[in-house]
Amino acid sequence: MKELNWDNYTDENKSPLFYEGYKRLLLDNVDLNKEMTVLDAGCGTGRWSLLMAPYVKKVIGLDNNQKAIDVLQNKVKQGNTNIETLCNSITSIPLPDNSVDMTFTNITLQHITGDDFVKAVGEIKRVTKPGGQIVLIEHSFTLIKNTPDLVCRKPKEYAEAFKPAKLKKVSGVLFPYLKHLGLKKISSFWLGKLLPMFSPQKLMVFEN
Repeated sequence: MKELNWDNYTDENKSPLFYEGYKRLLLDNVDLNKEMTVLDAGCGTGRWSLLMAPYVKKVIGLDNNQKAIDVLQNKVKQGNTNIETLCNSITSIPLPDNSVDMTFTNITLQHITGDDFVKAVGEIKRVTKPGGQIVLIEHSFTLIKNTPDLVCRKPKEYAEAFKPAKLKKVSGVLFPYLKHLGLKKISSFWLGKLLPMFSPQKLMVFEN
């Protein structure tokens, strides 16, 4: 089976439906403005960093995979001048306390367990300013068997872990191309039933 190149799904030219859908997902659910510094924790090759960059002052892409950071740095050289990169673990973020207006993480915490999960949550809260946003996109459950590295947590479990940050919004994540084809009423549950190779995700917005 050919490996998916997830970067293609946030490339405006290669996948315009996906690109527009992911952009709308952000703009419809998250408050972004040109005064904000955003940490993309677990940024990978930067697909979400690149989406957020036009709407904020600065994006800091953090990932512990140097190869992924190298890919993002090459993209930055092509003109994304408000993106900075850090190669480091989410369990030890090399930023000062209260230094970002929003921390965003996409399908990252679901791969972290035990003490490392507690450390990652603590670091996210530490670097996010009081009153700032913490935005998570994570699997709430899966229909895929044999995924030992995937830990599905319900929004209420994240709400408990991130206290005293307040969970303000929970949205089921529809795969954007379906939404833009007019299939807006398919719930994340039925999407999982219809497309079992994908599992349902939740977007959660916290106020720190």
